[in-house]
Amino acid sequence: MSTAYDDSPTIGVDSALQVSTVWACVSLLVENVASLPLVVYQVGIDGQRSAAKGTRLYSIFHDSPNKRQTSLEFWEFMMLNFVLRGNA
Repeated sequence: MSTAYDDSPTIGVDSALQVSTVWACVSLLVENVASLPLVVYQVGIDGQRSAAKGTRLYSIFHDSPNKRQTSLEFWEFMMLNFVLRGNA
């Protein structure tokens, strides 16, 4: 049995982003989530949680993941891939 959607063209990421409404929604979501503070925590022996500022993981996630990107740029890229492709 055939449906009305069988002959519909497949819409890819590139063509979807050419629609201003799609771009605005994706941009709003990506930029806002990426700008949120990200802190890596560790739990001490006493069970208290504190920022793990001295760890490499904290530096990667909070400061800069690599020499080419700031933390904000990295998280924008990750969120963009997550929103558009479902995987980051």
